[in-house]
Amino acid sequence: MSTTAPASSKTIPTALSVSSSMLAPIAREIAIHLDKAKKMLKDYRIGELIAIGYASADSFSNNSVHGPSSNLHLASIKEVASMTRSVALVPCKKIPCKLIVKTSLSHDVRLSRFALLNEDEVMGLPIKKHIFLCTTVIDKLCMRAYTPSSTVDTIGYFELVVKIYFKVVHPKFPNGELISQHLDSLELGSLVDVKGPLGHIEYKGKGYFTVHGKQKFAKKFAMIAGMTGITPIYQAM
Repeated sequence: MSTTAPASSKTIPTALSVSSSMLAPIAREIAIHLDKAKKMLKDYRIGELIAIGYASADSFSNNSVHGPSSNLHLASIKEVASMTRSVALVPCKKIPCKLIVKTSLSHDVRLSRFALLNEDEVMGLPIKKHIFLCTTVIDKLCMRAYTPSSTVDTIGYFELVVKIYFKVVHPKFPNGELISQHLDSLELGSLVDVKGPLGHIEYKGKGYFTVHGKQKFAKKFAMIAGMTGITPIYQAM
């Protein structure tokens, strides 16, 4: 017995020191994310779950998650369902979307509605982010950034309001713009590829927004926009 004790006393501290060094980074990560989660809680907290049927409501305080409590503060079924819906966009991957509606708003402005792959999913594009619309024009791959005019909780499709830059309209651009003219020429049922979300700004609501992932806050915003830059401002409003 005496010969094995020293061996055990030498190996155990070594094992403990290795475990501590491995757990230290994990503990730091947990602490960082915990603080962030607490700050986000006030914006994303829906309510408390109420368990019923196994005890009298009188045996619990109003602050207990087990009741009694009014469920008026809870999000509606529709709100909860929208938060748990699957999203269409996959970062760094193109998804095909079908043109299902095309409406002329003026002589050179079109509203196009594109169906997502699944009719019960949302696009998954945060406010102030944008997408790349990718298509082939005259054997050339063309991409252009657009921000949908539809809301972030629109289910099954998204909409783009696009100004068409025709040929021989502006002397500096005799050929117009390839991709907007191509979109104008698309027949219903045509497919285009979409990639996103893209962009370094995301508006969270209530004055909170992120720039390159860093959270910021402002009480007032001054917005100046024109042409295709109108849609991200419209979406934020």
